[in-house]
Amino acid sequence: MFYALATQLLGDTAMGTITELQLFEGQAELIFSILTKAFIIALVIIAIIYIVRVLLDKRHSIRHVHVPASFEEVGHSGAVIANRIHYRIQQIVERVSATEKIKGYSTAEGENEVSVDVGGVGLPIKGFVELLGSALGIQRGKKIDIDFFLERSHLIMLVKITGHPAERFEILVNESIDVSIKTLVSEAAENILKYGNDEILQTYFGLVEQIGEKQIKLARYRLDLYRHRPKVEINAIAALAWGMCMLKRYDEAEEIVKAGIVKHKKAGRIYVIWGSLLFQTNRLEEALEKFNLALQQLTKDESITRISNIYSSMGNCYAKLKQNDQAMKHLQRSIEVDPNASRAYFNLAMLHLGNNLIDPFYENLEKALDRGFQNQNILKDPRCASLAGDDRMIKLMERFAE
Repeated sequence: MFYALATQLLGDTAMGTITELQLFEGQAELIFSILTKAFIIALVIIAIIYIVRVLLDKRHSIRHVHVPASFEEVGHSGAVIANRIHYRIQQIVERVSATEKIKGYSTAEGENEVSVDVGGVGLPIKGFVELLGSALGIQRGKKIDIDFFLERSHLIMLVKITGHPAERFEILVNESIDVSIKTLVSEAAENILKYGNDEILQTYFGLVEQIGEKQIKLARYRLDLYRHRPKVEINAIAALAWGMCMLKRYDEAEEIVKAGIVKHKKAGRIYVIWGSLLFQTNRLEEALEKFNLALQQLTKDESITRISNIYSSMGNCYAKLKQNDQAMKHLQRSIEVDPNASRAYFNLAMLHLGNNLIDPFYENLEKALDRGFQNQNILKDPRCASLAGDDRMIKLMERFAE
């Protein structure tokens, strides 16, 4: 009887254990099923987010770069050239950013606007997403297709950007195809920037590289594009006139600024260029008048550095008029407005040099370089030629060589 009771108790315990195992198994299957569905849902959500981000990405996208077979053989594949174009764009943006940040301007928005995607080259997933977007009537950003081909002794490049006419560039092929490709890579980068952020490109031509012909061509394009946007039109007029000044076409530049002033009564930036033009042609009293008008006409949101530059330019005018007290006053005012005004320190240094005050000259020259003034501008200034072999000048140039 005892044996029967024990058997019954053990049987009940075993049955209870089996029931608990079955219950645990059911719960585990339920949890696993929920986790599996959650994982699938998460993957779907991630895929949807990716598709939406790709389709809504408005950056320029270098999609295809076609090159002759001979290019492929020497390492200039389409992907390599695409990346070189991308790098050149970033190089231009960074150089403008460095110039503008030294001047106190913000370029963060501009940098974002000109970002170029080269990920589309050779990536079938993005290609599939774009096909899907096209089927749904959604177009992704601006696509760029570039074709290189040889035509007799010339290398031709066709750049096609969505929404814009194809543009043709050509260069005579010399002994090294690398040099020709490098030139066209720069042209492609500038062409993309023209439609990505023309303001950055205008600054690059006007202030960084100072290429008069390109400055003029781009300014005319912007004048036609922004004829109904007065603020941008004023900047384009100023850029056009400055391009003329760079080429020493002063009469044409003056006609442009005069017409710009007639159309835009309060155009401080045009007056700045007018003053610079008059200074370059040694009409110093008139230049001072235009710089004063520029100070009156600049808008309230104008950067302190542009205002500082006007005072610095006025100081230069007074220095050439041999009015040293007024020159010193305006240069000091320039530095008060913007303590990082590298050009004002340089002009102050040159004022001291003109008065044969060598120690103050070097002190202010060092301050100018420390605030971003380019040492090549010092080396090519004829006023500094007599000091080219001076130990202090050599050490200063070596220190700021970077």
